[in-house]
Amino acid sequence: MRFLGQSSQSSRTFGIYAPLLLLTIIPSMSIAARKDSRLLVKVDFRRWDQLTIVVLYTGIFLLRWLAYLPSSSTPTAWDGPAYMAMANRPFGDVFVGDKTFLVPLIYQLLGVQIDLIAAFQFTLSLFAWGFLAWRVGAHLAPKAVSIFGMLVILAFSATPTVAYWDRSMLSESMSISLLALMLAMGLMLFEGWHPAKGAALVVFGFLWAFTRHSNAYILAILALLFVGMVMFKRAPKGYLAVASCFLLTFGVGLYDTDKSYRWNFPMLDVIGQRVLTDQSTLSYFQDHGMPVTPALIERTGDYGDGGDLAFYNDPELEGFREWMRRDSRRTYMTYLLTHPLWTLSKPNEEFSIIFSTPYMNNYRPLNMGEPLGTVGTELVAPQGPMFLLLTLLGVVSMWVLVKVKPNRTYDASHLSPLPVRVGQSRKYMFALLVLLLALAYGYLSWHGDPMELMRHSVQAGILLRIGLWLLVLLALEQLMGLRRADSQSAPATLTGGFPG
Repeated sequence: MRFLGQSSQSSRTFGIYAPLLLLTIIPSMSIAARKDSRLLVKVDFRRWDQLTIVVLYTGIFLLRWLAYLPSSSTPTAWDGPAYMAMANRPFGDVFVGDKTFLVPLIYQLLGVQIDLIAAFQFTLSLFAWGFLAWRVGAHLAPKAVSIFGMLVILAFSATPTVAYWDRSMLSESMSISLLALMLAMGLMLFEGWHPAKGAALVVFGFLWAFTRHSNAYILAILALLFVGMVMFKRAPKGYLAVASCFLLTFGVGLYDTDKSYRWNFPMLDVIGQRVLTDQSTLSYFQDHGMPVTPALIERTGDYGDGGDLAFYNDPELEGFREWMRRDSRRTYMTYLLTHPLWTLSKPNEEFSIIFSTPYMNNYRPLNMGEPLGTVGTELVAPQGPMFLLLTLLGVVSMWVLVKVKPNRTYDASHLSPLPVRVGQSRKYMFALLVLLLALAYGYLSWHGDPMELMRHSVQAGILLRIGLWLLVLLALEQLMGLRRADSQSAPATLTGGFPG
């Protein structure tokens, strides 16, 4: 296969120099913000503020670049060979296979050159997270909180949870980058409706849905949440158009998964790991038509490819295979819906794996270090006790956002009452939406496939931490706004209810 050969000199050159171009892209966003306030919220940073931002971006980008350069790509690990095999097919055949089409299609367009693919993934990641950091900064005030928010997002992008995937020939790098772009566009949409923002979010959502098939389910959940927001008058009717496009994308993804028979292997994992190992669950499936034979019981604890592919090749399991094609998915969905306590409680037994990414070193590219070091990583994307601290800060921040509400401030020269941070409730709603999607993604990943659960749910951990950080940043904004109002001798009250 082509990916086993040597990469061209041009791809190596691209991998070295392309990331430097991003240092000119990010500062230009401030110019774009001033050009069209309908599409980007204006952020008026002074010269020293701008210099601080450039230093932040440059520093984090260089840390990631220095960790990236000496490392080696891993094209043959985990699902890598499957993606590369699809990329080596004729162009039309890339769209049907064991994996969703976007990643192998891009690999094919890049000539199936591993260094060029890694450089593309790395550059896309830098841009996506740089843009998200900029939008978080534009989302916050005062400037100290805004710059701190940028630092948090940029530093988060340099943690192993994000950075390690750039050298892997897997879907995670592109999926995480597109997730960051979706979050950035979501922030812009929540700042104020504009058709261009909605269209951009739809495009990023479509691309994201076809990097991993589980992403399409999250789009469907997000679409339903958008519909609910419109129904309760928390969002303009334009959100319905975005929701409709998301549901259409979900439908296409569902059809693609069904047509390619891609669901079969994860379903076999569920049968071997979750159904056969639990007597009550097994009894339910047996009552609903699954032929339970001694040959099937022998597969207890197996994954789909266990026992020399017995699920696929053992002639004594032919009746089981017929049931799999005909009834397995309907039976599983019915079980989840009729056993809500099991559905909601079982994933909690592996909460740390789903949301805390404890085994990232298993996916560490050869010769790649941690850009922020162990301490820096633990501060920004914490695990264990530090994660509990971040969660506690998130809970306290929610209390602050609900209870602390400076109702109005005053212009220092004219003493005229002015509204404080119009749309603050939308910021709060966005952070809660991110947390809700994190939980949905984690639970969906657990129920979807027990194999490589940490890798399959890595985006759930990312969403959870970003959501908690957003709550902390919004609470800081609220408290500093109260302090600023006090410093101007303005009356400020402590009241209940959402700010806004």
